Amino acid sequence: MVIKDGRAPLPQLMCSAHGLTAVYLRSVLVELAATLLNSDSADIDLPSIVNPILQAHAIDARRLMEDNFYRIPIYKIFKLIESLEMMFADPLLGIKAIDQIRVKSFPILGYAVMSSETLLDAIQRLSRYEPLIWDVGHVRLESGEDSQGEFVSLIWEEKIPTPATAVEMAIAGWIKIGSQLLPAGHQPQVVEFKHACRTQGLGSQGLGSQGLCSPQAYEPYLQCPVRFDQQYNRIVFPKQWLNQPLLDQDPHLSELMKIEADKLLSNIPLGLNLENELRALLFCQLDNPEISLGDAALHLQVTPRFLRQAMSERHLQFRQLHDDVRQEAAIYLLQQGHDSLADLSQLLGFSEQSAFTRAFKRWTGQTPASFGSAAP
Repeated sequence: MVIKDGRAPLPQLMCSAHGLTAVYLRSVLVELAATLLNSDSADIDLPSIVNPILQAHAIDARRLMEDNFYRIPIYKIFKLIESLEMMFADPLLGIKAIDQIRVKSFPILGYAVMSSETLLDAIQRLSRYEPLIWDVGHVRLESGEDSQGEFVSLIWEEKIPTPATAVEMAIAGWIKIGSQLLPAGHQPQVVEFKHACRTQGLGSQGLGSQGLCSPQAYEPYLQCPVRFDQQYNRIVFPKQWLNQPLLDQDPHLSELMKIEADKLLSNIPLGLNLENELRALLFCQLDNPEISLGDAALHLQVTPRFLRQAMSERHLQFRQLHDDVRQEAAIYLLQQGHDSLADLSQLLGFSEQSAFTRAFKRWTGQTPASFGSAAP
């Protein structure tokens, strides 16, 4: 459905089930805050620092801190990254946060990777289990040879359109993990990105207010030369590394962690990512006021009883999710300048405009008209 001006009502990402685990976002925010405040991460009172910006992006701060199974919708993550980058006028912000992350911050995935026998085993495991953290990209290995000898490219390919900062964080994450698996001195030969080297000065004064960002600024964090405007997002390293034994290899622990990780991976749509699967359906069916749990069960190819039980285990309520999705969509559309309340009411599945106005006032304490006029 479109509004009368012909614009698509919502970004496609709002209608997708992609998400990022709270464990990862929490770790990134802690290290980011520590970097910005020049403080030890153990001393950071994270809620007091990040709650306002989390609230502005409809991210549940309490669940972020307490619920390791909370997966934040990826459209919220991408908007949060954009806001943080603009706020601090630093295109290296994401990479700086990743630079401090430890593999062991992710209990099952981290130990499953660290206990692997060789680097190749670890790469294959991390590639397989990366959806436990987020599900926006995947990697493949490609061999080659040049004047320096045989090399391997670890190529990260996005599944959905992904902002440059998120791509850089993904590549930086792979490098950081590798540095914790191998003995000192193992540095990539080169890192390449498909996007252009971005400008510094991303704040309110406008792009480029501090001049162009140099690729050399990335090198202390990525440990090698960095190139932009390339064919792939990739890390290049000597092929012989693939057979390098890992520092913490442990066959017994490796098998135990593999079993646990496989359990989580086998049921992501109806387990770890159930909430986002339901939210995606509700966004896609936004103008359908009659959508029911039975419809959701049919969409997920399970029985209503099974879905009801799965939701109960995750403390989810279908009508509450429906209400939350309507609220987020209404706020987004008003902020984008959609000012026809009649059209919005229809799009959001309300029977009449007065019902939408009452719901919006319950959500925000304001009428849609007053909220829309105050939007930037």
